[in-house]
Amino acid sequence: DDLGRLAAIQQDLGYYEEAERLSRQALAITERHYGGNSPRTADDLTSLGRALAYQSEFDEALVALERALAIQENAHGLAHPVVAEAVNEIGNVLAMQNHQAEAASHFQRAATIYRQVYGEQHYLVAIAQLELHARPAWLLVALLLQMGTYMTDARIWQRVLGRANISRPLRSYVGLGLAKLFMDQAIPSVGLSGTLLVIRA
Repeated sequence: DDLGRLAAIQQDLGYYEEAERLSRQALAITERHYGGNSPRTADDLTSLGRALAYQSEFDEALVALERALAIQENAHGLAHPVVAEAVNEIGNVLAMQNHQAEAASHFQRAATIYRQVYGEQHYLVAIAQLELHARPAWLLVALLLQMGTYMTDARIWQRVLGRANISRPLRSYVGLGLAKLFMDQAIPSVGLSGTLLVIRA
């Protein structure tokens, strides 16, 4: 689980090669312990598929994501929210390839599942419907904005610690923010675990 969380954080920061490496490690461990048809394996396959897609390795990404979908369908049936999420992931990759018709088909299936499970007014139905009209350029904008939040956080730490006459390059604070986020996710404690890590650093 920790490797999976680290892979997700690396991906959020835009370090896709590192995210891929960690995802492959997590997948190997999960398959060894839980088998190739476990939903846990599907989770790591999804993480790997995302990392590959952001490196434009679309064919390999789709292989991983379609395998994840098959596992989730086998485990949960065809109309389950987890299956909808897996279908949506494939739709995202198809949209990145500008295969809009195929992507729309997957987004529509996801919306249908959410509608069956939660009802018409649920927010996941609305999100799936919005994705039917989304464009890859907006996905890139969202990614850049996410990365910007980490850089802003790093700049804040740099200025705060600068008042204590501690001077370090900006990139070192990005790593500190990454470590804080990992600790907050790995050891849930209302953010205190990550804050204690920053204080000790």
